[in-house]
Amino acid sequence: MDSLIEKDPLIQKNIYIKIKNHGWSPESYRKAEINFYKFPKLILNLNNLFLKSALIYVYRKIFNQLRKVVNIKRKIFSKLNKLNKKNNSNNFNEFKIRDLSSYSKTFQEKGYCFVSNFFDENSYKNLLGNWPNQNYFALGESPGKFYSFSFIFDMIDSNLLKQKSTDEKIKIVKNLNKFPILENFYKFILSKNTSNNITKVINNSNNEIWNCCLTLLTHAKEESFLIPHMDGYIQRENVPKSINVGIFIDGNNENPKGSGALGLYEDNEFKKPIFIPENLKNTALIYDTQKTIYHGFNFMEKNCYRKTINLAFKQC
Repeated sequence: MDSLIEKDPLIQKNIYIKIKNHGWSPESYRKAEINFYKFPKLILNLNNLFLKSALIYVYRKIFNQLRKVVNIKRKIFSKLNKLNKKNNSNNFNEFKIRDLSSYSKTFQEKGYCFVSNFFDENSYKNLLGNWPNQNYFALGESPGKFYSFSFIFDMIDSNLLKQKSTDEKIKIVKNLNKFPILENFYKFILSKNTSNNITKVINNSNNEIWNCCLTLLTHAKEESFLIPHMDGYIQRENVPKSINVGIFIDGNNENPKGSGALGLYEDNEFKKPIFIPENLKNTALIYDTQKTIYHGFNFMEKNCYRKTINLAFKQC
């Protein structure tokens, strides 16, 4: 590790492994720390490294405790909210996404594809109209991944993915039973039919078995940030193939780049864009995690917002 990085009080020690394994830029992370913690200039401009490091350490501790208080309040409010399931007479369960076979050529050539009108009109309308309120989304707690996410299904174990039924899988997702339409959506996403459709982009001629291993909802707003990174799969041996699907449900289309449009880059500082979406409503970016491509979004701007559903599928 660079000695200058090791001495920088803005680079926390637990970040070193992500800088190494996921290609994080130290400079981008410094900016992320300042954006996240709002360190006063009085501290940042100190020349005395020992005093600067001590004040940054104390400031972080206090700031993190305050964020925890906000998240505890949100958790309490979400538990008190019992209106969703009782008052929701609409139990829509006919979700449809477009056939993705036509995107296979683009995906094979570029390692990614961008899909417009990802859901049919009824599916999109029901997802957008039944989006949970902010109390179900904890404040982001990482400078490099600074946005809110919730309703997390995360099952990396290949054996569990193959053995567990869909109903067993969705039981591990907190608060999902309060949102009938969202619950039906998770059943749809975790189904074999959906896995087969999503993986049409890879031209699965060998009939490999793929399963959805990650599903979550995200909410981002002004100052949110995702540091450009690689998922690390290319740096590990014997890791199954996988693809990520970022579904844009809603965002500010007047300023998509400033509204958290997840972009693909050649570099880790947003200087060499490969592709940045221009439509954040009912679209999806699908990319191969084993390609040498960075992905992320720069600091979100004023009056900007973003709602997404993030999926990951792996061969198992």
